[in-house]
Amino acid sequence: MEMWDEESNEGVFLTWNDLCVSVSTGSKNIIEGVTGYARPTQLLAVMGPSGSGKSTLLDALAGRLDFSTRQSGDILINGHKQKLSYGTCTAFDRGDEGKVGDYKFEVVSEPCMDLRLFFDHSHAEIQHLACYQWVSHKMDPNELVKLIDILNPQNRPGRITVIARMGADNMRVKLPHLIRAIRGAGQIVTWVSDPMHGNTTKAPCGLKTRSFDSIRAEVRAFFDVHDQEGSYPGGVHLEMTGQNVTECVGGSQTITYNDLSSRYHTHCDPRLNASQALNLPLLLRSASGKEDWEDPDYVRELIRKTRTLTNKPFGIGVILAFPHKENVKAILDEKVAVLQLYWGECSKELVLKAHKAGVKVVPQIGSYEEAKKAADAGVDAIIVQGRDAGGHVIGQDGLITLLPRVVDLVRGRDIAVIAAGGIVDERGYVAALALGAQGVSLGTRFLATEESYAHPTYKRKLIEFDQTEYTDVFGRARWPGAPQRVLATPFFMEWKALPSHENESNQPVIGRTIIHGREIEVRRFAGTVPNATTTGDIESMAMYAGESIGLIKEILPAGEVIKRIVERAQRLIDQQFAQVSRTQNN
Repeated sequence: MEMWDEESNEGVFLTWNDLCVSVSTGSKNIIEGVTGYARPTQLLAVMGPSGSGKSTLLDALAGRLDFSTRQSGDILINGHKQKLSYGTCTAFDRGDEGKVGDYKFEVVSEPCMDLRLFFDHSHAEIQHLACYQWVSHKMDPNELVKLIDILNPQNRPGRITVIARMGADNMRVKLPHLIRAIRGAGQIVTWVSDPMHGNTTKAPCGLKTRSFDSIRAEVRAFFDVHDQEGSYPGGVHLEMTGQNVTECVGGSQTITYNDLSSRYHTHCDPRLNASQALNLPLLLRSASGKEDWEDPDYVRELIRKTRTLTNKPFGIGVILAFPHKENVKAILDEKVAVLQLYWGECSKELVLKAHKAGVKVVPQIGSYEEAKKAADAGVDAIIVQGRDAGGHVIGQDGLITLLPRVVDLVRGRDIAVIAAGGIVDERGYVAALALGAQGVSLGTRFLATEESYAHPTYKRKLIEFDQTEYTDVFGRARWPGAPQRVLATPFFMEWKALPSHENESNQPVIGRTIIHGREIEVRRFAGTVPNATTTGDIESMAMYAGESIGLIKEILPAGEVIKRIVERAQRLIDQQFAQVSRTQNN
């Protein structure tokens, strides 16, 4: 092995010989007889399976092991045995200093951050330093900017890697603020996702575990956020093994809490097994996710197929909470008549691009504040969704109070207002017109039509039931923070009090369905509604419906629904309003 040359005094040359680390209370070594070196100007990669002691080795070399461990062997800095002066703590408060030979550095950290430094040359200034920063959802964006400025004052590319470990629920909310702060400061960093540590939980049996679907959801959220922010994801950190262990719940093998103890081999963190590790990238791109992930070629295919079926203008809806930029580009390139947007910011830039392509923009909103932003962005129409709507509900206001406020907001502007939520017949239509709407958007009513692709059992339930509930039980892992209104089926009423930490990720498979030509599994509490291809326990699946479900009495052709609503609305206006007029005149 090449050792330190005393005549060469450039940089910090680190060597370790026969290094062993064990837990004080046990006899098993975490690392045993490890020998190696790290030389200036060269990048050293420490590789090995999860639980093999990589982090322990780095902590030993950095002097960060605590008093619960025993360490033997030699660590040499520039050929001299020396204990690193910054001791055994795992984080530093502002102003603490450490020394490695001539190398002096200052570290700024917070309780929500784990900071690891890898040294190259020793200079009076920080010049050759690779820094990996783990940030949680508690990290303040301004503090992160300050820290990076201290560690990389010359803003050299490749020096700073920010690893986000936030948990699936926090990634979409917290990561955008960090990205914007870094971009605003002009700092160059590499972004990496660690979906493992933020999703660690304790199973009822006491074993530490992780949910496969929560891991998948956090990775998906990581890429979603970067797509929305126009930044670039740099990588993903996973802990996995080629063995058929049972340490993480979920995955194609449907590992449950009860299965964990059968092959739980890890001495440290739970790992994805071979099947889960292979399924993760496939599921992220397969079409469990064609409904979640971008596929502009498929969008173009759908547009062109629709044009063979009608010569009338039509629109396409896009949910902004999921990756969408390439899909939207395909829609604008194909010059579809209307781009409908939901669950995200409708920016002026997007509206201008759409208008340049001759496409009208119609966002669906659930609050007055959202409506104001949309109007200021120059949209062509606004769909006002009330809390009484079926499916995913973005706001808390009822339609009857929110609708007239939005009508007043856009008065004098060339922006149409469309009412949505709880409208199924002519009375709802006329009421919406009376409140100032220029049109209505119907969802549940069209589910209960002959042409609807909903499963026959789903359609039958829309006729049989007359109660709905506002909940977040379904699809928590895939789309966290997205409540919905569903039919109050016996299954839902039994599980409506599902604890907030539970989701579909560790639930059994209750059926299968085909979405966009690909067959996928349906788990209990998934947000996937049963379509005509779905098999399995249909009555235990999500069934979205609006509050006016009790007014739907029969399955009709879609054309007949429209005809009846329009004709009966006209008669209602002629009769009721004429009667009111006569009464007033008398």
